[in-house]
Amino acid sequence: MYEHLKYLVEMSDFKEWLLTTGHQFLKWSDNERNQTLDHLISISSSSQLVYLAQLLPTLVYRDFFRLLPKEISTIITRYLDAKSILNCLLVSRHWYQLLNSLPEVWRHCCRLHYIKVDSSPHPALYYKTLFLKVTSKLLKPLKQRKMYSEKFFRGHSNRIMALDYHNGRLASGSDDHSVSIWQYPGGERLIVPQHKSVSTVKLMDNFVYMSFFDGIIHSWEISRGLQSSFIGHVSAVYCIDVCERLSIMVTGSVDLTIKIWDLQSGQLLTTLMGQHECWIIETKIVPSEDLSSYTLISSDYRVCYIRRMNSEHEQTHIETISCPHYSIIPHLLVENHSLLKICFQSDDYEDDDEDTLIKVYQFQPELNMVQRYKITKAAKPIELLLGVGQKLAMIISRVDQYWLLSIFGLHTNEVLLAKPFPAIRLTIPGSSVTCGPSEWLNGFDSNPPRGLLLAATLEDNSIYILSWKEGSSKHSSNRK
Repeated sequence: MYEHLKYLVEMSDFKEWLLTTGHQFLKWSDNERNQTLDHLISISSSSQLVYLAQLLPTLVYRDFFRLLPKEISTIITRYLDAKSILNCLLVSRHWYQLLNSLPEVWRHCCRLHYIKVDSSPHPALYYKTLFLKVTSKLLKPLKQRKMYSEKFFRGHSNRIMALDYHNGRLASGSDDHSVSIWQYPGGERLIVPQHKSVSTVKLMDNFVYMSFFDGIIHSWEISRGLQSSFIGHVSAVYCIDVCERLSIMVTGSVDLTIKIWDLQSGQLLTTLMGQHECWIIETKIVPSEDLSSYTLISSDYRVCYIRRMNSEHEQTHIETISCPHYSIIPHLLVENHSLLKICFQSDDYEDDDEDTLIKVYQFQPELNMVQRYKITKAAKPIELLLGVGQKLAMIISRVDQYWLLSIFGLHTNEVLLAKPFPAIRLTIPGSSVTCGPSEWLNGFDSNPPRGLLLAATLEDNSIYILSWKEGSSKHSSNRK
């Protein structure tokens, strides 16, 4: 009995000592704690060292993915980039199985890498396969400049002033007094002879519209070779837009007027003047769904006007878009009959503190700015805005005498492609460059883009053709 009581007293004293020592230990610095542990380890027997070796892995190397709920693990992975997630697959079998069971992880990877995903739910394997395919067979070759091919169309004998691509054909207007219609990609050429230099062209399914530096516009029916004239401007016309559903054409000129024409008769319907103080370089027609009215967009280098027009071609309302001390960079981009995308570049663009901006406006039913992006410094100064999607943008910039085609992420400013470009013969409204289908700017999918990327007029009177390389995905697959 006495021995038992003595044991209890000793145990009580030990626990009290241990508690006191523990409180004191917590007050010491990290260095003092480490020295204490070093001393205890040095005087420990093998039994204590074995115990310590068994205990440490459970304390230090805890697998938090095993301990945390699946929902919390999913949230954590959203803070990782795709490379880190791929590395996590190699940690253990449990991590591999867990990550491959989380659709949101791979959906997140797709979003980070400009991959288009729909709103429908899919299993994790679907998103993982899509991510791996697009990054290996499209994004990586694009960054390595292996996703496109180059060629030239030659035939004009003088400088080419304007290009326009439409539905597999390319129209070019030149100072050699001709308009050419080229078949893409073969380059077969149909020549439309004229008697003066061409200032701009607009290509449609059955017609090509061309304007001249004296202000006259011609329409030429491609299949029948019939030509009509539209006479009214008194100076060079640099922009044409056509709406066949409304049977009207809108033109903008150096004479600071906008004219609306009837396509069938060639009759001048109305003239708009008094707003623009600089040369008008772009016009756009956006019809309403029921064709009872339309929106007319026009721009010079400083101001963009949004006009509401009724069926009698009368202006019912006008709104203005501008940015003080900023210039508007061609081109204006209209999407889904309701979104307008404009690039504004500071007059002092060489100052790194000044931003170059892409602003997205919703103009139906009312005018509101809905998005704003800052352009990467690597892409400045911008000469032409070629395309803006939901994920990517494409521009042409110039540094000294060198031209550069850039494709970059709107939300990340990551430059996916920075391709040196031949010397472009840049025209005032930017009509010397035209682009092919640009749906890929909304995000890539498992099928690589095809067809024309862009066409540009060069100093040697040729047309530079940049195309998506056919069969690049197939060849990549065969090599593997």
